[in-house]
Amino acid sequence: MRIECSALEPTRAVLRPAIAFIDRLCYVSQTARGEVVGGAEVPERPQVTLASDLSSLTATARVYCDMLPPLARLRILRQWAGLIHATPDFGPLIGPHPQLANLWVTAGWSYGYASSAAVGELLARSIVTGTVDSILQPFAVDRFDRNAPVVEGGIVLAAPTPTVASSPEPF
Repeated sequence: MRIECSALEPTRAVLRPAIAFIDRLCYVSQTARGEVVGGAEVPERPQVTLASDLSSLTATARVYCDMLPPLARLRILRQWAGLIHATPDFGPLIGPHPQLANLWVTAGWSYGYASSAAVGELLARSIVTGTVDSILQPFAVDRFDRNAPVVEGGIVLAAPTPTVASSPEPF
């Protein structure tokens, strides 16, 4: 999955901790140097480029101006795109590989990577004991084969771009 991020010029510390505007599909944080960093998701067609996209920058700037007006005066320093691994349910894959003995997996951390330290401890314990911790079980590597995706109400995805009907129906 392609995502974008941008950085604004440094300013005094104004954001502690990071903020996510779930209804606006935007996140923002501030680095130790004072740069404001974040991005907004926009519905888009799949892209195979890592070139920056004006629609992403525009969406991010709009949220910043609406929700954090003092940021409107800051200059954009840089913008970049990157690729993340995302599972169909946006949850990570954690646990033993169902077909390869002694291979344990933790991958696909598209969202929620801040919990990886706690998961590392639980995964280590699971490897040592040979029993997957109950907290990790929903994220099993084979969950899609079993039609058991993780259902997480906190994950909000951008709505698909609406299609325009060729001949609209009258109301």
